[in-house]
Amino acid sequence: YLQKKSDEEIVDLFIPVLTEKNLNPDKVYVTGVCRLVKERVNFIRELWEQSSFFFIAPESFDEKSVKEKWKDGSSQLLKEIQTVISSAQDFDPPLLKEFVSNHIHEKQYNMGQVMNALRICIVGASKGPDLFEIISMIGKEETLKRIEFGMRTVNK
Repeated sequence: YLQKKSDEEIVDLFIPVLTEKNLNPDKVYVTGVCRLVKERVNFIRELWEQSSFFFIAPESFDEKSVKEKWKDGSSQLLKEIQTVISSAQDFDPPLLKEFVSNHIHEKQYNMGQVMNALRICIVGASKGPDLFEIISMIGKEETLKRIEFGMRTVNK
């Protein structure tokens, strides 16, 4: 039934869940989040499971994702991506994706290795909508903090 509701209706149903979590984000922001994750859920409460990382940075990382996706050298690759992202002037998702992808291709890195490690840092697991949509929404400062935290934490 959620698929038939407008983003605004879903937001109005999701706001009380966010309020329970002591969050009071901007309604425009919540609308953007709902737009990205609504097709991944069947019930309003599932929105939190699919979108919590938009509101709260991961404090831990899914062990299965780390074991499968975090490789030797991931931290070094992420250090470079952190520099690339910090120099990005435009945080529009397609442009940011192209900017980061160009760096990965120029360096001849494994795209999957870089993107999987980056997703783990940003989301805390191997899930979620388009990574550059997430990064664009949480912003440059938050993205850089999450990468830094991931590089320090995952390798322990």
